[in-house]
Amino acid sequence: MADASITKGAPDKGGFLALYERDGRAAAVLSVDRPPPFMRARRELARGASAVKAAAASR
Repeated sequence: MADASITKGAPDKGGFLALYERDGRAAAVLSVDRPPPFMRARRELARGASAVKAAAASR
């Protein structure tokens, strides 16, 4: 099972970005109304890079 954390926004604030981790590594990303951070995190996830958290947290 993966652990989830919201890295930007909040579900009750109109949009958010959530990062899912398994065994300390990024496994998935979910976004509602946060397209730029989602695309950055998705690209990093596709590369298999460990910089997904930084990409998700960036502007």
